[in-house]
Amino acid sequence: MTNYGIRVARGLAWFNCDRLLDPDSTEEASRSIGRSTAALISEIRSPGDRKLRVGLWILRRLIPDRRHWPTASTPLA
Repeated sequence: MTNYGIRVARGLAWFNCDRLLDPDSTEEASRSIGRSTAALISEIRSPGDRKLRVGLWILRRLIPDRRHWPTASTPLA
C-alpha cells in the first residue's frame, strides 16, 4: 500500500469516527459504513474488470483451500 493509500484510509477512518460520535448522524453513518463495506466485499469477490477477475482466479488457485487462519483467541506472540 502506498503512503497516499494509507493517508486516504486514515482520513476516511477519522471521518467515519466523527460521524459515529455525532448523535445526529450515528444511525445514518452506521448504515452507510455497512453499505460501503458490503460493496467493497462484493467488488473483491467478483470484480467488474476482466483482468481483475482473471488475477483473482489465479490467486485462488495458488492459495491452498486447506489454509486456515488462526482463531481470534490465539495469542500472537
